[in-house]
Amino acid sequence: MVKQLLKKYKRSEFLIGVSSGHSKEDPGAYCDATEKYEYSYVEELSFKLQELLRELGYKVYSPDPVSDELSYPDHLKRSVDLLNLHEVDVALEIHLNSWSTPNASGAEVLANEKGVELATLVQEEIVKMGFRDRGVKQPKNKYFLNKVEGPAIITEPGFISSEKDVAIIIKEGFQNEFCVSVAFALDRYHGIV
Repeated sequence: MVKQLLKKYKRSEFLIGVSSGHSKEDPGAYCDATEKYEYSYVEELSFKLQELLRELGYKVYSPDPVSDELSYPDHLKRSVDLLNLHEVDVALEIHLNSWSTPNASGAEVLANEKGVELATLVQEEIVKMGFRDRGVKQPKNKYFLNKVEGPAIITEPGFISSEKDVAIIIKEGFQNEFCVSVAFALDRYHGIV
């Protein structure tokens, strides 16, 4: 009991920024198999992750929903501005991948330079869910990663254009497993476990 309270106390020192990667205005990729847009998945994942992190004792800030009426570039800029204004310790944006060929599959985490350590830990946990390991990448053309002032990552747990990945994504318990994986990686990153 004391150990759990100490962990919760330690977690309360950190403010985690969590953002869903799309809005109703720009819903992202379309999944033919489920007839749903990326936004419907990442919005749910974002809310569930926020709920779990708060339950564990983390402080959580989310710029979602900024406004469903903003275009995607404006939505993204506003999200980043709010994350920086609140001086989050780390910022996470949740997406799902998609590609024109159904052979593309697997999970990857994108990171800015300050976020590589966290991205590596998150990637290690996500691939345990059954995804092919596409690794950690540091793209130079991602606004979110370039403009968030602290450590920032974009999670891409699977392709909604891949039958294999969709089978994992729609599996009962996927959302909880994803959220627990990210939370455990955050605990490892902050030296709590």
